[in-house]
Amino acid sequence: MGAFDFSYLWVANTDQGSVSKVNTFTQVEEGRYYSDPIEDASADPSRTSVNIDGHYVVVSNRGAGTVTKVAASKDDCVDKNNNGIESSPDKDTLLPYDSEDCILWTTKVNTPYAPSAGPRATAWDPGTLNEATCEYDDQKVWVGYMAGPGKAELARINGDSGEIEATVELPNWPLTVEPTGFAPYGAAADAVGNIWTTAVFSSVAYRINRETLEVTSWTSPFAERHYGMTVDNKGRAWFASNDAPAVGVTVFDPFDESWTAIPGTEGLHGRGIAVDTSGSVWVATNPAGPMGCGVLQIDSDTLSVITHHTFEKCQIPLGVSVDVDGMIWMVDYYGWAYMIDPGTYEKTLVTIPNIHYTYSDMTGGGLAGAVKPQ
Repeated sequence: MGAFDFSYLWVANTDQGSVSKVNTFTQVEEGRYYSDPIEDASADPSRTSVNIDGHYVVVSNRGAGTVTKVAASKDDCVDKNNNGIESSPDKDTLLPYDSEDCILWTTKVNTPYAPSAGPRATAWDPGTLNEATCEYDDQKVWVGYMAGPGKAELARINGDSGEIEATVELPNWPLTVEPTGFAPYGAAADAVGNIWTTAVFSSVAYRINRETLEVTSWTSPFAERHYGMTVDNKGRAWFASNDAPAVGVTVFDPFDESWTAIPGTEGLHGRGIAVDTSGSVWVATNPAGPMGCGVLQIDSDTLSVITHHTFEKCQIPLGVSVDVDGMIWMVDYYGWAYMIDPGTYEKTLVTIPNIHYTYSDMTGGGLAGAVKPQ
């Protein structure tokens, strides 16, 4: 149920206005697509999120105020011109937006009035398991943005049509960094489809009920500066702080409403964060922090640091994701990624040209792991 037919890493090329499709088995970039009809860097793509069976990705464009859905397989693409499926064949060939048959829809969620207005936080929910077909139906896309100064919203979008079905305002949104406030920064779904999000450089966590749209919020007792976030298969939300002296990584358990700071991560300059199915938490760490440039590995059961991984080529690690084979992916801002084997710690360098301000669930492994499809 919810099985992947294939596995791709989807990387936003921020300075090109495109998204790359990298085969996680072969480490080859098999296609590249414009992320918005404007077809240039002003689209400013950032977050990517893959659905629970790996067939589709959405990419949010901070500059254009849009989110775009792309099909991973030609079997799911749509022949727009009745001349057979036309799609990017490799990393060097981008088809015009209107000619790319694997681009399925683009939805406008806001008109960004400031660089901080988004959209940013982006996540698929799992939908509803159809026991007759063993497939997930009615999957939704959730995208966070600023609807106005101090007014943060998440839109619930129909995953099939791209139609905005509902918008949810997040109450008491902290005005952070700029007077206008930053858009919701990260998002992730839990096993029942609730959506979690947070405000960057703050200590607040929000949960939205998928069905009722009820919003619940909690504030950490620690002086956190949230950056990356994810949800594990126990329903706990994990946060990586950026330059918070007293804490680095924290975990929130909604069942007993407890916050725990992971010892040994204080002062971490954390970015993206992901949890694998074996219980390890992986956090991108930037050079300014005490650990330096790399990826931190934490045991989610003992809530303790396992080790810090360094790389021969490392400048600004941003995104961390887990593919369906359990391999860990770290995407560096300056044009490459590493695949890490969590069993052997072998690291494979994968060059992906362009600038990548990208993270979230770039492979779909995070959602699949949180829901634990069998």
